[in-house]
Amino acid sequence: MIPLLSRMQLRLGHVSDETLAGFLSGELSSLRAMRVNNHLGRCWQCRARREELERAALLVVEYRRGNQASCLPLDPNRRRSFVAKVEEAAGKPEFVTRLSGPIRLLGRRLRVMNPVFASVVILAVAGVLLVWIWQRSATTVTAGELLRRAEASEAERPAQHQVGVLYQEVAVRVGTATIHHTIYRDLSGQRHARPAALSPAESQVRSKLEAVGVDWDQPLSAGDYRSWHDRQSEVRDQVERTGRSELTLTTTLEAGDVAQESITVREDDFHPIRRVVEMRDRETFEVAELDYAVLGWNVVNQALFEPFPELVDGEPVGPLASLHAVVPRALPLPMEIDVAELAARAALTQLGSDAGDQIRITHSDAGVVVKGIVATNQRKRQLVTRLDQIALVRAEFLSAEGMQSRPMNGATGATGSMSGLTVQTVTASNELAPLATYLNDRQAPRDQLSTTSKQILDASLQVQQAGSQLLELQERFKALEVLPEASRKQLESLIIAQQNEISAGLAAELSALAQVGLAVQDYASTQTESSPANRTALQYLIAQNQQYCQELIAAPVNEPRPVSAVSADIQSSIRQIRASLAEMSNSSPQP
Repeated sequence: MIPLLSRMQLRLGHVSDETLAGFLSGELSSLRAMRVNNHLGRCWQCRARREELERAALLVVEYRRGNQASCLPLDPNRRRSFVAKVEEAAGKPEFVTRLSGPIRLLGRRLRVMNPVFASVVILAVAGVLLVWIWQRSATTVTAGELLRRAEASEAERPAQHQVGVLYQEVAVRVGTATIHHTIYRDLSGQRHARPAALSPAESQVRSKLEAVGVDWDQPLSAGDYRSWHDRQSEVRDQVERTGRSELTLTTTLEAGDVAQESITVREDDFHPIRRVVEMRDRETFEVAELDYAVLGWNVVNQALFEPFPELVDGEPVGPLASLHAVVPRALPLPMEIDVAELAARAALTQLGSDAGDQIRITHSDAGVVVKGIVATNQRKRQLVTRLDQIALVRAEFLSAEGMQSRPMNGATGATGSMSGLTVQTVTASNELAPLATYLNDRQAPRDQLSTTSKQILDASLQVQQAGSQLLELQERFKALEVLPEASRKQLESLIIAQQNEISAGLAAELSALAQVGLAVQDYASTQTESSPANRTALQYLIAQNQQYCQELIAAPVNEPRPVSAVSADIQSSIRQIRASLAEMSNSSPQP
């Protein structure tokens, strides 16, 4: 990944106590928690420190509980607590404001009322509030509308990708048995997948599913669910919100072997993700989606589908002759791949993925592949949905949230990697660093070291990442004259965006140094030094800046230099990088 991250991790070696404490208390983000968990699986020393922290935390909690249990006062104002809970449930402060007067009056009345009557009044008020809150949270989507929108969602992907393969992986649970089933389907509906050889267990599960009306090849199809639903004579439908972003339609039957059946969709796009069938004999069938993607024919094993038709005098013959045009045989032109890559980079920039996500773009003779690791499944869907709209672009993303929900591989846990993309962590500050010595001599606050070190580290990483992307753009797209006008404008915008990112990172470095009295002057307003305007020079200058920042905040290998000398080198590298960017902007041809 980034050389600075690798070198600092090799040098530091272990997870800090502060990070372990955040991990135990659940305060870390999903991605950072996954990194710490992976490290704990490999490092027995950090596992021992984690156990010590757990024992110490339990002792502190028990001690505090024992000391305070006997002397904690009762809540002096229960009405205020009640009003706060009503405000939280209602979600509208003005609603609580309107109720505060009547509640205050009711409280005075309750003090002089009969205790039994007062209890009845309180229960009645609580009941009214609960009914009101329940009505506000109830969904207004009907069963028919949910199925219509789910069917429209199923048809949307094939409409966007007229050529390609739909890939879906589901988990099927029948009783205590669970199997994984992978489905490949031609989006054009013309080429059929070869029948897969099933194990005895899979054959038994398939027979049971088909007996209750679930299609083995389309188990989560909303259209299949509607067909089953419409065949029933007496049903009772209920749509409810079953999660933060999920809607579930439950159909209950008055007679027959099936007691009820349900289908769950994502609320944002109505994509079906789960189907459950409950029998009257208590047996339950559940199908849940694990993965879903649209793949190009160039990455699909052709042996999974029926063969192409034979050719006679250059013309296809036989029952599969109409399939001959389904898979494109000609590879795209290099210019078409360049246009697709620029469109993908522009889309990622618009979605704010330049620095927030770990993303790698590769290209081949067949198109562009965008791989990455993001924090949440929702972020993954956002990126995949946007990139899927660009021709010749294929998106492959993992999410830290999704990886955490999957079983760990072996004792060490799952690794957060994807074709060269690795998840790493680094500790920003070190007590032996020149910056630490400088702040200790000045008797600065204890948290000043970690705050300033993190600011310098984040800023230097921002400079390094933006610099790498800028140099990659300039190296990748040298022949501007072969690009269409729209693509040249996209390239110009991308280059300017990365230059601005570098400038913002340099300004953040200077600001962090100025906060601790190390910035000699504001170099943004002074004349910059002359520096060569070539890619090699800029790459060298950014690497120097990164090295100096690391030297300032990390423990030295040899005898440390004075903090003033290191700070002066950082500021000198900032001036030279700015000069190189200015020269590069003046000498670059206009797209």
